[in-house]
Amino acid sequence: MLVLSEPVDLADNVAPICLYGGGSSSSSPAFDDGSTYATMAGWGQTGENEKTSSVLLKTSLRIWTNEECNKKYAGKAPAGITPGMVCAGVSDPEVKDACRV
Repeated sequence: MLVLSEPVDLADNVAPICLYGGGSSSSSPAFDDGSTYATMAGWGQTGENEKTSSVLLKTSLRIWTNEECNKKYAGKAPAGITPGMVCAGVSDPEVKDACRV
């Protein structure tokens, strides 16, 4: 989260975004139909073993239920996928995810 030192005037290219409110995505009807997307943004890597981007990147990814996320990442999250987490991506890792857009 970004805390600004002074107010910002909203414009066509400056707008607030909604933050995830918590809770289990697997029990939320909004996430169960597979049609809800989240916008990811950041300066991450654009490919395997690549440097981070110097330009802010963004992409939209489908939000997965916690059940889908657990199937894909079961052994990679030591504490498991918890109800407060949001998992999003595509099935083919060559396409895009939060690290590759």
